[in-house]
Amino acid sequence: MDIDEIDLKKLIMTDLDYENCYRAALDLIDRMRSDETEYSDEIEAARVRAERATGIYEEIAIDDHIDLMHFGVYRHASHSMAAVGVIAPLIETLFRRLFDAIGDKLPNERFVENVISKTKTASIKKHMPDRLDATLQAIFAYRNKMFHSGLEWPVSERANFVNNMEKNAWDDEWFSFATTGNEVWIVYMSESFIDHCLKIINQAIKGIVAFRNEVLKDRLERTGRSASMLDDLVWL
Repeated sequence: MDIDEIDLKKLIMTDLDYENCYRAALDLIDRMRSDETEYSDEIEAARVRAERATGIYEEIAIDDHIDLMHFGVYRHASHSMAAVGVIAPLIETLFRRLFDAIGDKLPNERFVENVISKTKTASIKKHMPDRLDATLQAIFAYRNKMFHSGLEWPVSERANFVNNMEKNAWDDEWFSFATTGNEVWIVYMSESFIDHCLKIINQAIKGIVAFRNEVLKDRLERTGRSASMLDDLVWL
């Protein structure tokens, strides 16, 4: 992350320690990934024991292996919930502060729709990350499902989410699934989507900085002042 290249003071974000918020999210995600690796190793060790066990110990070893795999489905889902739980609020608070900084406060309701609407104008859209609309729709739809329905959603909610993936043309690799009877059972954020969301955050900051500076530079030029004064201005 090239946070040092971004002057957040220009965005009047003195009440948000963005760097440490971002680092805390990364730290949690990194620790969960390490934990997932360790648990996968534990499952593999149980599989090997089940293959080698004989006699009365064979059934016990097989049951242990199955129990570990079954619990792993929910364990992984809890990690996915924790990931969206740190990423989605960080995205929301960041966009709200960014738009506040350029004098275009977001309404309290319908966050995703309002961000999409405000970033559609040509002057700001060119500075925004690719696939921003779909990314916001996907991560906040997933957050809502996880926080309102828990790790194991009602069957109708699972089908609804898959339908929304297709309807909104979200990338296939953004979510992965545990299935039962060829039907979706548990929905996870993929590792690639987690990384994509974290990348989007930094790209959005750069975009808003670039948009702000572009507009202020134009104001300076139209009033005959030097663009070198840009760093001394605040957005009013």
